Amino acid sequence: MLRRALSLTPSNIAELQDILIFAIGTVSGARGISLSFWEVCDFLPQYGQDPPGTAAMRFFKSKADRRRHGHIARFGCAINPRFNIITWLLIYMKATGIVKLHRCTKSKRPSAECKACGPMFRGIDKNGNHVPRGHRDFELDTHDITAAVRRVVQKIGENPIYFSSRSLRRGCISAGTNANVP
Repeated sequence: MLRRALSLTPSNIAELQDILIFAIGTVSGARGISLSFWEVCDFLPQYGQDPPGTAAMRFFKSKADRRRHGHIARFGCAINPRFNIITWLLIYMKATGIVKLHRCTKSKRPSAECKACGPMFRGIDKNGNHVPRGHRDFELDTHDITAAVRRVVQKIGENPIYFSSRSLRRGCISAGTNANVP
């Protein structure tokens, strides 16, 4: 299903954001609420000693992370560029103008909410553009993540009624178990 989702050709920012929510959620095993709070400054291209073309995604808000140490999901570089989630994310960021701002507050308090950069995924208006900061629909919630998952699932020809934001985490865990990942 992930390959089929990444084979789609999004016609606007809203569709691209939906595909990214589906892909990043599935590969990272993130909960829907974690994706809704995932901030721009928690996207870490070529993290640490990782090779070029890879990235890490830091998730701090998680019910399993009571001490707020965070979870860092690492994304490798796909052999087929069509399936490279990092490339898709960079295209999305460029198309929307989403960037890590120089006044980012994560360097001082990495586990605290950044007051400058904001969430990576944001509410979309009826014209297919991100709503501005301060708008009541600016931040997504788990219902928005579920709606994104269902739109992608429907586009790839599956019945969306059986899917929700929880499906992303379950899909990651199932795939990992099938691949004998500890």
